[in-house]
This record gives sequence, C-alpha cells and structure tokens, in this order.
Amino acid sequence: MKLLLAFVVLYAVLDPIDTLTPGENCEMCQIVLRTVFGHFSANVPSRKKLVNQLKHECKRHFNVSSETFF
Repeated sequence: MKLLLAFVVLYAVLDPIDTLTPGENCEMCQIVLRTVFGHFSANVPSRKKLVNQLKHECKRHFNVSSETFF
C-alpha cells in the first residue's frame, strides 16, 4: 500500500506540468496532498484545518488567486 501511495505521489511530481495553468497545477497538488493526508489522517486535526493549510501552501508556492480553490 505504501508503495502504491509513493508511486502516486512520484507520478504527480514527475508528470509534465508545463502545459497546466497555475490553477490546474494547484488543484492537482491539492488532490494529491489530500489523498496522502487522508491515508495518514491520525495526524490531521480536522478537514477544515487541512483545507486551509493546503490553500495557504498553494498561494505561497504558486501565487494563485483564491478563485481556484475548491
């Protein structure tokens, strides 16, 4: 199971993202991170805090406006 999870994360990182817009890239990143955190949810205090943290990281790394968030 850990190998499959590692493969999903590795594929998301190595997949060519040149053609994606920053919003699409951010959305893909959030989906992968939610999946990873979902498997290790004992360390996540709440879904709301997780979503807020993902939004913050996305803004920080991709400088994406708030309209692209779920």
